Amino acid sequence: MLATNCARLTISTPREFLPGAGEVRMSRTERVFLAFLFIVVLAGAQCASSASRQGRSPAGPGIPEEVAEEIERLFNKGSSTRAFAARRLGEMGEKAAGAIPHLVRLLSDNSSAFLPPYGQTYSSSEAQDALVKIGKPSVEPLMEVLNDDNPHVRHLAAEALIKIGDL
Repeated sequence: MLATNCARLTISTPREFLPGAGEVRMSRTERVFLAFLFIVVLAGAQCASSASRQGRSPAGPGIPEEVAEEIERLFNKGSSTRAFAARRLGEMGEKAAGAIPHLVRLLSDNSSAFLPPYGQTYSSSEAQDALVKIGKPSVEPLMEVLNDDNPHVRHLAAEALIKIGDL
């Protein structure tokens, strides 16, 4: 139950909810301070929430925003979304070099995807094409993947290296 007075705020709590509690009277200064404290706590929670979302972002510092957005999409649950993100990164060329580790990781994704108007494809194939289009910066990470346990990943990496060498 809340009762207000022009000069003072009176908060009454029923005894059955908070035994031992009675009326609490606050001056205008105390009410302003309490409101200010509430706003500061709320703003701090918003900042912490925003920072934690940014902390989960796989894109690192210094990566252009459009590249970072596509990197985020590489982690989407939908295989078509991941494949399309890889295609978009490839279209960006060397500008998307910050996405190379994520595209290399995607080489192991054998999920089938349908990309209108391109048709049926695989996330791993789109990642390979993107790495080829990015070009020379992809060479060293692809060389490391040649020792992967997955033969399909090794094959995609070897093909990508051959295609980059032909450019």
